[in-house]
Amino acid sequence: MINDAAVTSGVDFQYQVSVGSDGTGDPDLYVSLMDGRFPTEEDFDLVSNKVGADSVRIERYSNSTMWKRRGWDPAAGVLVVVGVRVDRPMNYTIVLTVPPTSAKSPLLTMKKIKVGQQLQVDLTAAESENYSQIYQFYNWYHRNFDITFAFLEGSEKNATIMYQRAGEEYVHNNIYTGVPLSANNSHAVYNVSQGKFKVLTINGSNCYSCWYFIRININATKESRYEFSIAESMDSSGQFLTMEPGKTTQVDVRGNFLQRRKFILDSMDNWLLSAVVATGDVEIYIGLHPGTVDKGGHIWSGSTSGGRDIKIAVKTTDRNFHLATYYYVHIKSTSSTNAVIRLRLIQERSTNFVGNNHDFTYTLKHPVFNDWTM
Repeated sequence: MINDAAVTSGVDFQYQVSVGSDGTGDPDLYVSLMDGRFPTEEDFDLVSNKVGADSVRIERYSNSTMWKRRGWDPAAGVLVVVGVRVDRPMNYTIVLTVPPTSAKSPLLTMKKIKVGQQLQVDLTAAESENYSQIYQFYNWYHRNFDITFAFLEGSEKNATIMYQRAGEEYVHNNIYTGVPLSANNSHAVYNVSQGKFKVLTINGSNCYSCWYFIRININATKESRYEFSIAESMDSSGQFLTMEPGKTTQVDVRGNFLQRRKFILDSMDNWLLSAVVATGDVEIYIGLHPGTVDKGGHIWSGSTSGGRDIKIAVKTTDRNFHLATYYYVHIKSTSSTNAVIRLRLIQERSTNFVGNNHDFTYTLKHPVFNDWTM
């Protein structure tokens, strides 16, 4: 029941109803308003049935037309019935949120943290009781990272650390259901006793353009202290030298050995990896994970022999094109002859030519702009 306008006449309100799953299925969201009827696929007032997590907004502002159009008076109270449709047995979480400015919300206490940052938090006895803090972390380079939580001082009750994520390809959560509220909607949950610590190693290639939400819960009756940090995991698969777009480098590979390179894209433009092979036989593999790119986990590959070249071209429409993501390259010699290669990474950056001493006039033909010439 939404009773905001019933308690305070004419007040605005906004509520967000969201549903997400743990990957076992794709739930859909149906909502009815005012009359208490059960929503169905044919009878509903609001619906969200997209692939992945779903969310609907119930709001009343001065420019809202839904209430007047349907003859509804929010001052009488708004009865909300939420239905979740599933097409198979699955686990899902349904979350109700409101903007932080109008009511208490988990987002109010959310703090951002970066790789390499370490926090030490001291809590009084009063603060330790039912303490909860959410940290927000964006894995910009999609690297592997470690979350370390140490419960240094507190009571005999365990502290709890849990995390969830929402990202480009992880569609089972959105920004609402991605905030871990309890073990039910968390990707992983761990209890840590006083004087102990827990290290969570996260594989960055499992979630692209991804926000991670990490919640720490403590319920103690005396002063508490904990340390919390995020650090980049060390690459244990070997040294990858960095390539830069637009630069040509010579790579020498001993017979039947390999060389490793990595590169990162900084613009949404098609890219091309060109390898001109002077001598030897060569195979090139490109992938997103350094440990598996040469073990069948590659995305693109090519091979050639001396006097020829390899060109691996990838467009922005490719499902494996990712901005600000490290791509790992294995250059392997497949014969006893040493290979000599000229390697070049090219991005087809979009440009427009503007001549000197010329004026260019653009006209916007749209009623919004009243045919102004700009």
